[in-house]
Amino acid sequence: MMRGWQNLTKQAARFGVVGMANTAVGGGVIVTLQWIGLGPYIANLLGYCAGMLFSFAINGRWTFSSSLDGARLSRFVVVIAASYVLNLLILTFAIRFMGWSEIESQVAAMVCFTLPNFIGQRYVVFRSATAAREYLCPHRHDAQIGIAWHLTPSKVKKPNTQLRHSAFSW
Repeated sequence: MMRGWQNLTKQAARFGVVGMANTAVGGGVIVTLQWIGLGPYIANLLGYCAGMLFSFAINGRWTFSSSLDGARLSRFVVVIAASYVLNLLILTFAIRFMGWSEIESQVAAMVCFTLPNFIGQRYVVFRSATAAREYLCPHRHDAQIGIAWHLTPSKVKKPNTQLRHSAFSW
């Protein structure tokens, strides 16, 4: 169990570092594109696309030690979109119904984007046998789970259930 928490903590920390770097990359692209004459909306769109691709690549390889492919990219876009919709809902609710300031609402919305985004990336986009095992059986130690978690079905060997003749012969 401790290994699972250590892995989760390490991934969460790396996810945070990538998020900060991602903000710098996306913001840098936006500023650069506007500096060379692109309009703010096109620069914003391209900056966010650059940030998303950066986040996909670095989180995939470094944070979650996963391979990168089209299926994962598709799931990544869905997770980002769902997290963003939640972000907008929280932002709107906090401003209109809670009476919070725009800054307070933005902070709440950012938290409500980051947590489901991390969970979605960990368990949906970059899921692995390890992450699935920790998610499905967080209370079990690896030794209790058994060999089936660690090997693909084609490599799982059935235990020898035949009784040895010499041990039980009379």
